[in-house]
Amino acid sequence: MADESEGGALTILWGVTVVVMAVFMIFMAIAMSEEPPAALFGLGGLFAGALLATTYQMSRNQKRRSSPPPEAVNALMDRMQMLEQEQQRMAELEERVDFAERLLARAQDAALLPDMRRSDGRGS
Repeated sequence: MADESEGGALTILWGVTVVVMAVFMIFMAIAMSEEPPAALFGLGGLFAGALLATTYQMSRNQKRRSSPPPEAVNALMDRMQMLEQEQQRMAELEERVDFAERLLARAQDAALLPDMRRSDGRGS
C-alpha cells in the first residue's frame, strides 16, 4: 500500500515538473529573443538540475530495489539458524550410527570366532 501512495506522489511530482519545465521553456524563449547569453546560462542550469534530479531518483530506486525488506532478512536469519541446528543434529545422528555399526561388527566378529572355552580343553 505504501508503494502505491509513493508511486502516486511521484506521478504528481513528475507532472508538476513537466508543467514547470514547459513554463520555464516559454520564459526561456522570450529571454532568448532579448538576452541570448543569459538565456543559455539559464537553459544550462535547467538541464543540470534535471540531470541531478534524475540521477538522485535513479539512485534512490536502485537502493530500494537492492535492499530486501527487514522481515525477509529476519526470516532468512531464522532459517539459517534452523539449518545450523539441523546440521548439528545430523552430525550427532551420524556419530550414533557409526557407533552402532562398530558394535554390530564386534558382535558379528565375536560370533564368527571359535569359542575359546571349548578350545582350551576346560569345556564340557
